[in-house]
This record gives sequence, C-alpha cells and structure tokens, in this order.
Amino acid sequence: MVVLPTLQLALGDSLGKGSILRPETVIGCTADNRTGRVVLFSGIEVKRESGSKDEALSQLAIWLCAGLESHRQLAEYPAEHLLPVVGWTVVGHDWHMYIAYRALNHRGLNTMFVVSRWTFPSAQTRDVLGLCKILHLIRKMEVYAKSVYWPWLQKVLEKRFKRRWLEKGI
Repeated sequence: MVVLPTLQLALGDSLGKGSILRPETVIGCTADNRTGRVVLFSGIEVKRESGSKDEALSQLAIWLCAGLESHRQLAEYPAEHLLPVVGWTVVGHDWHMYIAYRALNHRGLNTMFVVSRWTFPSAQTRDVLGLCKILHLIRKMEVYAKSVYWPWLQKVLEKRFKRRWLEKGI
C-alpha cells in the first residue's frame, strides 16, 4: 500500500517520501518521532485479528499512563487534579474504549487507573451499525477534548508559564 499524502503529513518524518507500507511496518505513537514533542489527548493501539486483546490493553495502558505523567510534569500539577484521557484498543474489527486517570487509592497512594467495563464503549467494524457507533464515540471524545480538556490544559499551561516569566522577571 502506498502512503497517501494526508497520511504522509500525519506521520511526518516517520516514513520517507513515497514510502511503501508493508505488513511488518509499524505505525503508532511510539514510531513517530513527533509525538514525543506534542501534548496528546488520546491514544490507540491496533493489533491484527489474531492479536492479543490483553497485550493491546497493556501497551495502551502504559502509553496512557505515561501521557498522564507527562501532562502532570508539564502542568506542574498534583496528579489527582489531572483530567482523564481516553484511549482505544483495536484488535481486528473489535474496538474498545478505555479511560485513564490518576487518583489517590484507598491507602492514600497516587495510583493510575485504566477502566472500561461498559458495553457501550465497545464497537466493531464488521457492519455499518458498528462503524456508526465508533464514529459517534469518536465525536463524543472530540467534544470532550475541545470543550473540556484543551481549555483546561491551556489554562494550566498559561499559569505555569506566567509563573515562570514572573520568577525570571520577564
């Protein structure tokens, strides 16, 4: 499969111009060198039909938790004040949505939680109804990201940089 121009732009420097995607080609948040320099709200882990759902969830959970820690460091905020982030695992045609957040557990320790025990945030791409459900969930995620998450993160970062500028006398 030849990489389309739009995909080429999205992947940035991960692939050379006119690259060919082969079955063994890895495309993901860890393969693209740009994702280490941007704030990401959500993640996705994709496996083949024969792939392991548990492995996909483990990789997504690590990625989401690392993202939350990155947000905590960037915002210089207590972990329990971070807003949740959203991720997907896709194994073959089956899509599962997960929410990750940090909070204090029953012992008062700061803990990462990745949850999804609902039936609604699961969908599949085997039929049109499943595709519509996935699109609906993605649109809901987009609304949350645009109306809640990004405005919150922008305010947090503005406070951080204003504080730094004041400390430096800028």
